[in-house]
Amino acid sequence: MAPKLPCRELTGADCDRPVALDAQDCGIAEHVVPPQPEKRAPGRESIPMGVRRPTLVVDEEFDLFDDLDDDLDDGEIPSIDASSLLVSATAQRSFTTRHQVLPEVAIDEIRFLAARAVEMDSIELLDTGRLKLSAKKFVLYLSPNGRTVVGYATRHYERTPTQVFAGQPSRFGAGRNQERRPRGAPLEIEELRDSVDPSAARISSLATNQFARVAGLRPKEAETSEVLRQAYVDAFTNGSWAPGQSGPGYEISHLGRKWVIAADDGSVILCVPLEPGDA
Repeated sequence: MAPKLPCRELTGADCDRPVALDAQDCGIAEHVVPPQPEKRAPGRESIPMGVRRPTLVVDEEFDLFDDLDDDLDDGEIPSIDASSLLVSATAQRSFTTRHQVLPEVAIDEIRFLAARAVEMDSIELLDTGRLKLSAKKFVLYLSPNGRTVVGYATRHYERTPTQVFAGQPSRFGAGRNQERRPRGAPLEIEELRDSVDPSAARISSLATNQFARVAGLRPKEAETSEVLRQAYVDAFTNGSWAPGQSGPGYEISHLGRKWVIAADDGSVILCVPLEPGDA
């Protein structure tokens, strides 16, 4: 409901009737409410306040319903029609957070992945009754009747299922066609923390773009570099460290971000939002 103000404050008329900001008048045709100036978010001149981000396609409680009333024998794996799978909000959110795409894209990608996993016969029935579909380091979790995707996980930091299956090389790590900086011997966490100055460590352009996109900054502006550097120094000093999930390196979790760094010199490879369940 739009907020209300006395008519005299909006129209200048000698009238104290409460009138909504989006109303044409207060009930008296002569007391016309002029168009209100559009409010914009502080610091973002081009983005009006109230503009909603893309919403998930299904309700958040959707994945609470596992359809356990189907007549399936114990240990029986149901047939799965990937093209008609329902995709829960939880799975959509995991995909959009990881890959920074719209929910509609996430649904198409998840259905594509499910189809490939079914073709590979990579389906596992878990003790919980749910189904686990795996393919090329991507994992989907389905409801017991195989109709709803209730979870998504991957060890790929950037590429989507269609990109991986199409053979698109990663922009970092193995498969890059450009010359890479030679790596030194990996250091233990404590040794790395004691020997590396995070204020001088290299930060990849990919990590810069990822950080800027989430923070609402422009990658090439000097302000972005300063904010990014300070955030990394803070994470390096105060964050929670863990071995990397994909390849050599470490992950630092701090203030909603995951920093993927090289194990030899602390250079930043990636900076992605923390997913639900991450430390």
